[in-house]
Amino acid sequence: MLSKISTDIVLESFKDLALTSEHADIYIALLKNGPNPASIISKITKIPRSSCYDYLYELIEIGLVSSVRAETKKVFMPASPEQLKFLIQQKYLQSQHYFHSLENNLSELRTIFSSHQPNFPSVRFFEGESGLKTALHDSLSADEVFVICQGSSVQSGHENNPKYLRDYLREFKLRRIKSKKIIEDTPAGKEYKKKFGSEFVKVKLLPKRTVEKVGHVDKLIYGDKICYIAHDNLVGVIIQDETLAAHEKLLFEDLWEKAD
Repeated sequence: MLSKISTDIVLESFKDLALTSEHADIYIALLKNGPNPASIISKITKIPRSSCYDYLYELIEIGLVSSVRAETKKVFMPASPEQLKFLIQQKYLQSQHYFHSLENNLSELRTIFSSHQPNFPSVRFFEGESGLKTALHDSLSADEVFVICQGSSVQSGHENNPKYLRDYLREFKLRRIKSKKIIEDTPAGKEYKKKFGSEFVKVKLLPKRTVEKVGHVDKLIYGDKICYIAHDNLVGVIIQDETLAAHEKLLFEDLWEKAD
């Protein structure tokens, strides 16, 4: 009797050898029942006889099954499980060889790949507080960050910001990253400017607009990236593209000149 664990191991081994479950079923049937003609194997495995012959001859080719003539019938016998182990071992050694060969030539292959790729922007999406924390912290390695803040949080005060945002702003300040920030000219905006404005962080105010409808949204521009953070529904997007980021920086600088 073949245990479920042993059966599963055989099935996974056959899968690893790029063989089908039918191949595995035939081999397992032969292990359990001993040598048998194709007609009996077909009944045991419920595989049509014509297909059963095809699978059997494929197994013969790789040494997992053999056949002998017994009286008027051809009988098929399973090879020792050692043969299955040998085939898996050979595949493993071959995979290791290909892996090292690929690793040694990866630089050349990457160069060829890159030379024919369209210059599409890279876009990453983030969800939830942990996702927004990851998106925001991406900018902490930048030399300079340009930020536009809009929405209810700017109007209601820094203390009402979610923890992940308060932690980010504290870390941003500690790292002394250069930044220009444009926020709304509200009492909370003035408080923000007083609290976070420094020689490293320049803050300007724009006349208050009706932005409650869009909620609390921040846009960060740094390096070759543009990051949008929608705090109310906890969604973030980072677009990485040198041309788009350069364009956004120009728009920001134009807005910066108009702000107080």
